[in-house]
Amino acid sequence: MHQKPKVNHITQGELRKLYFGLVFWLILCNQLSAQKYSQSIRGTVFDAENSRPLSGVTVLCMTGHPVVGCVTDSLGGFHLEIPDGSHSFSFSRVGYYTRQLKNIQISLGKEVLTDVSLTSQVYQIDEVNVRTNRNEKINPMATVSAHSVNKTEFNRFVAGSFDASRIVGNFAGVISGTGDDKNEIIVRGNSPRGLLWHLEGIEIPNPNHFSLGKGNTGGRYSVLNTSVFSSFDFFIGSFPAEYGNAYSGVMDLNLRSGNPEQHEFSVDVSTLGLEGSAEGPVGKKKGLSYLINYRYSDYSYLTKLGFLEPDGYPIIPKSSDFVFKTTYQSERSGTFDLFALGGSSKIGFLQMSEIHIPGSESKLEEIYLWQRMAVAGMKHAIQTADGKTEIKSTAAVTYDYSSMELHPTGTTSEQNFTYQDHFSYPVFRLSTQINYRYNDRHSARLGATYNHIWGQMFAEQLNPEMQYDTLLNKTGKGWYADYYGQWKYQSRKWFESVTGLHAFHSGVTHEFILEPRLGAIVRLPGQQSLNFGLGLHSRLEPLAVYNYQVRISKTLREEKNIDLKTTKALHLTGSYVLNLGDYMQFTVEAYLQYLRDVPVSTDVNNPFSLINSTDGLPSGALNNNGKARNKGLEFTLRKLLSHHYYFLANASLFSSKYRASDGIWYNTYFNTTYICNLLAGASFQIGKQKQHTLEFKLRGNQRGGFRYTPVDQAASILHQTVVYETENNLASQLPAYKRIDFGVGFRMKKRTSAFSWMVDLQNIMNAKNVVYRSFGFQNNSVKVYDTKSLGLLPMITIKAEF
Repeated sequence: MHQKPKVNHITQGELRKLYFGLVFWLILCNQLSAQKYSQSIRGTVFDAENSRPLSGVTVLCMTGHPVVGCVTDSLGGFHLEIPDGSHSFSFSRVGYYTRQLKNIQISLGKEVLTDVSLTSQVYQIDEVNVRTNRNEKINPMATVSAHSVNKTEFNRFVAGSFDASRIVGNFAGVISGTGDDKNEIIVRGNSPRGLLWHLEGIEIPNPNHFSLGKGNTGGRYSVLNTSVFSSFDFFIGSFPAEYGNAYSGVMDLNLRSGNPEQHEFSVDVSTLGLEGSAEGPVGKKKGLSYLINYRYSDYSYLTKLGFLEPDGYPIIPKSSDFVFKTTYQSERSGTFDLFALGGSSKIGFLQMSEIHIPGSESKLEEIYLWQRMAVAGMKHAIQTADGKTEIKSTAAVTYDYSSMELHPTGTTSEQNFTYQDHFSYPVFRLSTQINYRYNDRHSARLGATYNHIWGQMFAEQLNPEMQYDTLLNKTGKGWYADYYGQWKYQSRKWFESVTGLHAFHSGVTHEFILEPRLGAIVRLPGQQSLNFGLGLHSRLEPLAVYNYQVRISKTLREEKNIDLKTTKALHLTGSYVLNLGDYMQFTVEAYLQYLRDVPVSTDVNNPFSLINSTDGLPSGALNNNGKARNKGLEFTLRKLLSHHYYFLANASLFSSKYRASDGIWYNTYFNTTYICNLLAGASFQIGKQKQHTLEFKLRGNQRGGFRYTPVDQAASILHQTVVYETENNLASQLPAYKRIDFGVGFRMKKRTSAFSWMVDLQNIMNAKNVVYRSFGFQNNSVKVYDTKSLGLLPMITIKAEF
């Protein structure tokens, strides 16, 4: 016989207590939720190998209380509402390694948009891929000498000036600029002429304002503000096979898409000018968005404040630039991107004149520069039905224009000039790339690019006989193409390899060059790896270099450089990587680079080599008999933001030599022998609800000085002009370059808006570093003229987002 279970009935008093307790708890929760604001984070999760959107990925905010999450939709999209602050997220799916993004700053006033790549799970090791632990998006075909900067890190680089070129100057082996007012990227002792700028799958012309001369890949600051990037990858050696026409480095930029869900706006006021941006959905159709950004810069404020000498700038530097992108994402037709960008700038400054015109009151001359660049194109990406293949294609037109005039000051006629040039280069560009994943162990990448150039080139100068001499006057054209294939293999335990072949086909130099590329990663226990890279690379010069007319007699000039070939380089790189927990990484990297077919002077008594120049047209006849070699060792210790602080410390020891026409090996101009960088910062959440952010940043940089050729004092006095010790070409070195930068930023957040200000005090010690040394002969002696850095320069930015 079964007994009925005893039932404990709730009394009326207990029910009353439970009711009032529940009401109290709901009121408390409502009050707490009213005090803590939240913001959206949204994006797309895709396969790292073929960019296929991944549905069914579990997305969790691990720092939320309680933990919140969602699952990606059929297009790989996710959307979470998260309290403002610093948060970490995990992305997991069966068959893929779990990816973690740490310390993502969720701020009021602007949604966070981010794309996340997942790597397929082939083998089981202690932890995930060493690259996966970093908040980075690196080309999956890269095995070594690769860096990536995510948009969450852009503002952590003090003195970065929202410029990717200056940000990468914090990495080992890299110098950003030959002076404080320049941003050329000098990689491992190579000339910045060897750098490739890459955007949305195509090569683009130099995207920098105030660039000097043909072949220059830098300027004063970038046309592209970091606020328009989703991320950028930076390669400094042994590039993957998809990159051609580069021997020193590759900057691969990715424009971000606008917010597809809501409209957002921002306005900046800074020391240099104004910036405004807008983004949001287009119409009511899901997946269609736009992004537009415009910036105007003016150095007038710096001259008024006394940081620039107004007398040294007959034309105050001014510039403007814009970026536009619209994106349509369709489940059936793929993704369509229309993009356009452009910039223009003008400047005038003074320098010592090499030619004195009768009637001129001074030996100074005024230099005037005008520049314009533009890019417009369409990109399409689509997946096959089985999800194994992705096809990406880009068609674009780029335009590059520059003009320079040199006028002596104080002349009676404004029409007198010592030099003038005008260059115009429209280019049609087309690229196609196919990414194919056979299975979890094998994937491939095939592609091709085509570039067709038209050039209008003109240059003339005043010669010592006071007659105008035409150096270049030609309308020319040319083309070059790249074809490449890469195969990636991943073993089930510890090994990964990338085998590639790049073919560079040039109608300019009439060459077809096969460039094999190899890469490998050997994974060791304890979060360690050995990485290797090997590759051949080559680089064209601008059309004007090949068409320049060299003087062959007192009255005649002729195209002597029309048969020049590309500069070629062999890169061999190896590194050891150790992950010290989830936030810190230590890397040692060694490299050897051997360059051949470097353009050098045909005169065996002239040690000129194009490897030592940053820009300009060579004045003499050249051949490809030059060589160069770079070797070095780099150490890097990096800690991502955790426990409120982060840092990046590195040291580089290297040697950079070149061989001239006389067969002798000399130092290159860029052989500074060492570079040391230290970047550190701290971030704190303050306010009653910890909704505001206060940040501090510090950077220290020291390197050896650039090279110069000493003067023969006795011979100079004897000949009453400057005579150089050509046998000791580039043997002397400028004093060491030292600089400390400090930055502070504050971000105040409201429910639907945010207000921030940032102050970067560049060169806070006001160090007057010598960045260039020249010589003159006066009063029976040799005079030394040193060009020094700018000294203390404050950069103040105030920004409103709504």
